[in-house]
Amino acid sequence: MRDDIRIVLVGDGGVGKSTLVTALIKETFIVNVQAVVPEVTIPPEVTPENVTTHIIDTSSKGDDQEILETELRKANVVCIVYAVDDRTSFQRVHEHWLPLLRQQGINLPVILVGNKVDMRDEDISHATVLEEEVVPIMNEYREIEICVECSAKALLNVSELFYFAQKA
Repeated sequence: MRDDIRIVLVGDGGVGKSTLVTALIKETFIVNVQAVVPEVTIPPEVTPENVTTHIIDTSSKGDDQEILETELRKANVVCIVYAVDDRTSFQRVHEHWLPLLRQQGINLPVILVGNKVDMRDEDISHATVLEEEVVPIMNEYREIEICVECSAKALLNVSELFYFAQKA
């Protein structure tokens, strides 16, 4: 087992990457977080897997592409975050983010993260979304280990997300 793990969060702007990291650390929802939070290091004694965990938030801006690629090369696992209430951010998972990882030759475990589940239209069931939309992507991209739906606002599945990332 590794002594440390680098978890890199990628995804479109506004999907809640920074808010997820902040919610994990502060154990509360912070309304206004900075666009990209600095790297967070969690000591091994507070993680279930007893490994030092580095969580790296990234920018989706084109200007930061080189930084993004550098962080991806250093990663052990990649979390692709989309907002369940933003159809475009979900479409870009398989139109942009997953192809980007393959183009960069990044062969790492990937976790799909559906954030803002508290904002989902009540007429849409979780099972329907998984069956009709997520499973086909997971079948095409075998590097995807799991899809986790969460809410930084409701603190739903936030710590579980990072636990799954440590195990990937």
